[in-house]
Amino acid sequence: MNSKQAENLMKLEKIGNIKVKASPHHTLNYSKGVVSESEFQRDLEEDLLDCLKNQNVIAVKRITIKRNGQSFPTKHLILTFNNPTLPKSVKIAYINCPVKPYIPDPIRCFKCQKFGHTITACRSNKENCARCSLPDHNSQTCKSTTPKCFNCSGEHPSFSRSCPRYKLEKEIQTIKITKKVSFQEARQIVLDRTPKPGFSYSSALNSSATPPSVQNSLQIPQLQPTAIRNTSASPTIINPTSENETITIKKSDWLALLAIKKSWEEKSHSSRISHTPLNPTPTIALPIVQSTDSETHTPVPPAKNSLTIPIASNATTPTPSTSALSENSSVSEKSKIKRPRDNKKLTKKSNHLAQAKESKEDKRARILAAKREQTSLGDGSLSREDFLKDSFKTSKIGDDDDSDSLLKVHPSEDDMSTSEGFWWRRYSCSYSYPVHTSDPKHKSSSCGYPHSDTIFGNCLQSVLTPSQHISQTDLNNLICQLPSPFIILGDLNGHSPLWGSTDSNSRGLQIEQLLADHNVCLLNSDEKTHFHLPTRTFHSVDLAICSPFLLPFLNLTVDNDLYNSDHFPLIVTDNRHNPNNSYRPPKYILNAANWEKFTSLSNINSEIIKSATIDEALSYIVNTIIEAADSSIPKTSGKRRKQSKPWWNADCQHAYKKQRKAWDIFRRRPTTENFINLKKTKAESRRIQRRSRRTSWQKFVSSITSTISSRQLWTKVKKAAGVSNNNAISVLTHNGQIISSLKDIADSIASTLAHTSNSQNYPPQILNNKINAEKQKLNFNSRTNFSYNSSFSFLEFQSCLASVHDSSPGPDSIIYSMIKHLTPESQNTLLHFYNRIWQEQYFPTLWQQAIIIPLLKPGKDPKNPSNYRPIALTCCLCKLLERMINRRLIYYLETNKFLHPFQSGFRKGRSTIDNLLALETDIRLSFLQRKHLVAIFFDIEKAYDRTWRYGILKDLYDLGLRGNLPIFIRNFLKLRKFRVKVESEFSDFFIQEEGVPQGSVLSVTLFILKINNILNNCQLL
Repeated sequence: MNSKQAENLMKLEKIGNIKVKASPHHTLNYSKGVVSESEFQRDLEEDLLDCLKNQNVIAVKRITIKRNGQSFPTKHLILTFNNPTLPKSVKIAYINCPVKPYIPDPIRCFKCQKFGHTITACRSNKENCARCSLPDHNSQTCKSTTPKCFNCSGEHPSFSRSCPRYKLEKEIQTIKITKKVSFQEARQIVLDRTPKPGFSYSSALNSSATPPSVQNSLQIPQLQPTAIRNTSASPTIINPTSENETITIKKSDWLALLAIKKSWEEKSHSSRISHTPLNPTPTIALPIVQSTDSETHTPVPPAKNSLTIPIASNATTPTPSTSALSENSSVSEKSKIKRPRDNKKLTKKSNHLAQAKESKEDKRARILAAKREQTSLGDGSLSREDFLKDSFKTSKIGDDDDSDSLLKVHPSEDDMSTSEGFWWRRYSCSYSYPVHTSDPKHKSSSCGYPHSDTIFGNCLQSVLTPSQHISQTDLNNLICQLPSPFIILGDLNGHSPLWGSTDSNSRGLQIEQLLADHNVCLLNSDEKTHFHLPTRTFHSVDLAICSPFLLPFLNLTVDNDLYNSDHFPLIVTDNRHNPNNSYRPPKYILNAANWEKFTSLSNINSEIIKSATIDEALSYIVNTIIEAADSSIPKTSGKRRKQSKPWWNADCQHAYKKQRKAWDIFRRRPTTENFINLKKTKAESRRIQRRSRRTSWQKFVSSITSTISSRQLWTKVKKAAGVSNNNAISVLTHNGQIISSLKDIADSIASTLAHTSNSQNYPPQILNNKINAEKQKLNFNSRTNFSYNSSFSFLEFQSCLASVHDSSPGPDSIIYSMIKHLTPESQNTLLHFYNRIWQEQYFPTLWQQAIIIPLLKPGKDPKNPSNYRPIALTCCLCKLLERMINRRLIYYLETNKFLHPFQSGFRKGRSTIDNLLALETDIRLSFLQRKHLVAIFFDIEKAYDRTWRYGILKDLYDLGLRGNLPIFIRNFLKLRKFRVKVESEFSDFFIQEEGVPQGSVLSVTLFILKINNILNNCQLL
């Protein structure tokens, strides 16, 4: 009946001439579910009902518990839906809460302790104790020490939930709710599916054993003609009215009798010998029903699914005692066939089977065996639940299996000889099960193995051969079978420009339609994944498809080695669970620093700076500052959080700490006052987190405007999703060998950088010119006192120090904030140290070192060590001095107009946008004047690493610089050393022969000074 028919039926007032009133069923038209969410534990039921009324919720009730006479609210809510079908989930505020069916507790009378009614409807005149089951007192005044259940006579109270009768009533309630049936029907289902000993056909079969000598003489008991009919009353014997009369029994009863007779015949001897029936004659009690008329004995017509058996007149009439049957049984325990004495063993076994109760383990084994038998007799496919229950126990990774084992999957499980297939490397998969399309003929062409784990959820590998046609419906069904989130990896044999193919085919169009219909995401871009050997061409046929939820977290890369196959391996990386991201070097927490303590502990002794050598003085300064920082500034633990939360702020952290503190107090002293304080702090923490989420989301949405670029948009999306950039390097290919050790990776990148800056990489002609030019020695010594060679003043020191911001520290671990919080006396002492370096023309050894952090260039192969951009970390003490020297150098170059006017990079008051605007102006003028415009763009590869150092010094010499400034730059460029850091591992020290140091303040100015000659030598066309 649909909803329209139900509405018409509700409006019905008459059926013929009879007035009727139609009303909906008071339970079957509604459904109740339970949601459990601690976020709404303090909310009122009325507020929750207002929030859920648009989701067919008509009532909300919170489950409470009583402790010491007080009621406490729980996180569980009972929702009543105005719909017989329970929804899978409801959305309360911003949280999607799953809904579970509500199974009420069985009704038990607190007076007579019986199930099925309440104390208000109890008809008993006496009160039974719920603890000892004795009458005339209750459990509050009971003094008995031995509990006894009134319902099952077990050694437990009547209110115990371990009572077998309670479990039975609970199971009836579960059937009633899940199957949408009445209470009586649910009880009948539970009673029927659990056979009782002595009242089932199996017990009758086990207890009905007869020796072969009496098999031929066994016949169906011949009763006097009797009218039989099934009723609920106790059966009685009806006297026959004639000699030839029939009885009507159920077909199932007759089949049971045939099964018993067949079991006897199988054990019989080959020769049949007539035997005289034993006394007393074996009798089988048939269902006898009392006639409605005690005087008229009219035979009852046969019912449906019943057999009519003619009964001879010489049958033995059973007595009422032997024919008494149970209400739900067809064969009485008292009417078993009499057994001969020479079969005592079989008789004892039958009695034992008839009387023993089936244990829970036997019942569970019997049900599982029945399921397996049913599966084997079916189509051979297992349901997901049945398969996982068995395979989860046997396929856990880590017990007997290798966690890095390979799973080979063929397109067809029946034909393992097919050439198509793939290897799946399992890292943390728990179990797998096959997924087939609905069409049997496609079973061999589409077979997947979803793997459920903590990273991906469900991963499906699929092989779709190009020879067979796969309908769009089959692909849709395949997607619908996968629970979200999921990943699909497979050779789908589809071509489309969407993933890098030059043309499209029908399979490619199907996949495009699949992506659009189901709102799933494609991880491929333009990578070639297949090498076709006959034509020697590359194609993109292996695809990776995922749920939208997983898109921000996944990266797809294609290996460049075929590994004796024709398909390149697909590597899907999850940024959230990369083990290489678990380490972070400890850093100073500047927000929690005690700067007053740091200032008092970081006094630099000026006498040591004046008397010691420059290297010793620098070591003393570094040790003094680091010791003061370690005592006053805390550090991070070095462990990276699994996933950052963009809405988490200081208020959330403070509220969470208060909640944890309240919990610790309550755990030590569980008083009512401490419990109330815990609930208050927990509610306050939830309120602050909700407010922070809402504010953060509003700011995030407001920042997305039409003016931001797509790159900025994706950056914001990843930040909101808590995705951090993955800079980990897992494997490299160096000199034809694959290396995975962090130390080897660091050494490989370091050697590549050192090789790049080596002068031996220059072409022979340029190398010869370089050698000839460097034969001229540059003498920067001068007795003239130039202004740029004077000692630095404290004003210059303070001006440069105020312009810097905190950045990553270098080898000495000192940051700019530490220098800023030195006392003025210590800063003056540090300035005196700088002037010693400046005047003595000596460069400290520690400042010649740098730590290189490799970052992969966008769109480059991560396994090639030359595709990493070096980010150099140098000492902040050195960079502060460089900044003061750089200001003097730029002032000298700008005031003397040594820089070309078209040079816009890294110059004050200029920007690279100036050159773009100039190019646009030239293009517009060319259009107006109908002329041609030629523009040449070139990029210098490894420009910083290959800059000619002698050429820089030669340019400084040609510009007339003499004295301390050019000598400092010469010492600054001499003997530069570096080592690469990968995670927590460092490489060995390598020499940078040529090029300007990465990450240095002076390097930028020196670089534009060197390329300045290119602009001076260019002639305008």
